[in-house]
Amino acid sequence: MNTSAESNPPVLDIAILCQKQFGSHVDTYYYCKYLSRRHRVTYICWDYGSTRQGMDKVAVQYVSRNHSLIVRNLLYIYVVCTQLRRQAFDVCFIKYFRGCSILPLLFPRVAFIFDIRSGSISRSWLSRFICDNLLKFESRFFKHVTVISASLRRKLGLEGKAHILPVGSISLSVKEKEFGDLHLLYVGTLYNRNIDRTIPAFARFAQNHSQEIKCTYTIIGAGPGNEEEILRSLAAELGVADSVHVVGRVPFEDLGRYFDSHNVGVSFVPMTSFYDVQPVTKTFDYLLSGMVVLATATSENKLVIDESNGVLI
Repeated sequence: MNTSAESNPPVLDIAILCQKQFGSHVDTYYYCKYLSRRHRVTYICWDYGSTRQGMDKVAVQYVSRNHSLIVRNLLYIYVVCTQLRRQAFDVCFIKYFRGCSILPLLFPRVAFIFDIRSGSISRSWLSRFICDNLLKFESRFFKHVTVISASLRRKLGLEGKAHILPVGSISLSVKEKEFGDLHLLYVGTLYNRNIDRTIPAFARFAQNHSQEIKCTYTIIGAGPGNEEEILRSLAAELGVADSVHVVGRVPFEDLGRYFDSHNVGVSFVPMTSFYDVQPVTKTFDYLLSGMVVLATATSENKLVIDESNGVLI
């Protein structure tokens, strides 16, 4: 027989600390969506100047980034501390950011969850070494630690401490796919992903098979620089500007129509030691939407992709 507490679980006040602007980080966006059905959720993030998205029953607090790196990080921590003093949160979920280890020292009664979605993906070996070891050091201040994958947990040396909180996904399309033509889709960041390498490969295939099959390639995403213009210029240089469509940033809730109209998902990440331990969210998004997946053969993609649902390269 269920007790009263089991049948009527308490309504919690939950803070989610993620420096990514609300709506741009899919994991925490859906944490908010599902948790807010019962609990009171506050999300604290930086204001990147992108279009602000809202969500019923979620209070979003924005922090300005119009300062130097050090000042804006200190400002973010100050705003978080102010909110934690003002409101008695039952749980504070932290998507790791530098300096967050000060919070359990200042607020020992708050139940913190220290979450690791990624190790460092810097191109600099020294930067990765410093950032990963800083992350590992800061994790020591938290009783509850979660990490996205067993391989990343092993790489960071947190096997005895961290619990696995795996990547999640939802179906963005229920439309049955046809494969008379090939319509490729990449969705994700353009920063440090070498997506420009996929366009020459697409151009060679499309031009070699132009009489047999129609091919298009849509790239959705953005980066901090002029990545989009570089990709458009490359497509024009290779003679496939009419087939390669660089769309830019699209809100997650608006992606459905692209998943409806495309049948091949491109899950391309560079073949490096630091990407090898990262589960690729887009791989699951494509599969759950009925698409076949063209993926780089990272260890995490190998766990998911085989001849029944895609091709590893």
